[in-house]
Amino acid sequence: MRILWRLLGCLLALGAASAQAQEIELYEGEVSVPGQSDAARDAALPQALAASLVRLTGRADVGSDPAVAAQLSRAPTLLRQFRYRQDADPSQPGASGTTLVARFDQAGVDALLAETGQRVWPSPRSVPVVWLAIDDGRGPRLLGSAQARVVGALTRRAAQRGLRLTYPLLDLEEQQQVGVAPFWAGDSAAARRASARYQSRVSLVGKLYRSGSGWTAEWVVYDGEQRLGETTRSAPEAPTVLAEGADLAADLLAARYAVSVADSGPAGKYPVSVSGLTSGADYARTLAYFQRLSVVREVRVLGAQGDVLELELDLRTGLGGLNQLVANGQTLVAQDDDADNGQFRLLP
Repeated sequence: MRILWRLLGCLLALGAASAQAQEIELYEGEVSVPGQSDAARDAALPQALAASLVRLTGRADVGSDPAVAAQLSRAPTLLRQFRYRQDADPSQPGASGTTLVARFDQAGVDALLAETGQRVWPSPRSVPVVWLAIDDGRGPRLLGSAQARVVGALTRRAAQRGLRLTYPLLDLEEQQQVGVAPFWAGDSAAARRASARYQSRVSLVGKLYRSGSGWTAEWVVYDGEQRLGETTRSAPEAPTVLAEGADLAADLLAARYAVSVADSGPAGKYPVSVSGLTSGADYARTLAYFQRLSVVREVRVLGAQGDVLELELDLRTGLGGLNQLVANGQTLVAQDDDADNGQFRLLP
């Protein structure tokens, strides 16, 4: 049993490290600044805080909410760390600009969101698989992970909205399954089925092609087989219409999965039990799952008996917030109709 506790402790640490490596830093905001002076930084901090709130809520317009706008001046008191990054300036080839990356206090930002009545898009979030065909005049072809840099504008806008994307490998097997001709004709069913290979149920399906003197992109977002929404955008520059795909995905997924912090119950420590664990891998998966949840501050193992793991979770919300996340995921399910008792079962 002593060995088991040591193993669980290691798994907790590994799970936290893995989650931090994989997830976007939601409590960080990025903004361009004219220089690295104290004055330039202080002037930019409210914008950086607004950028962090965009990531947390998934709402591009959250900073213009009057209740939120009135709180942005608190940014200097919420600041915990900052650094600078040099980025290429797309408007001036060969030039670079300075970006301030500011990290804010998690508890303080959570309190701000609760006080202003915002809905938060919790993590872990779905990672859409991007199925994109491009025709630049030489015929359509599917974009794979090896060419993802070509659509950097799409990836960057998704990160600004708090969303990670993944791109298909498009190896020989996948190319045989997902033909570019039927895909270009509007049949994306094979591509959406292939998204399961990347442990994702969300697909961002798009077509990018030259249109007159500019570009047009057609985007559709699917959650499983459910079509969540679509948009078509034309613009002189390809990055503009690429970014539209990220905005569509973020808008739809945030609206679908956001939860109200204020209505989820008081923060605190709650006992939770998970049944159906039959192997060490099950224990690892359960612990890693809770470590990834944005509402969980800390996980403490209380004990294990048979196929049941007993935990104490330090939550930023009540059990209501935890239950909303569990209901939207594919890892746990409430043990019975009384979801507020903190009893769950691990899904296969």
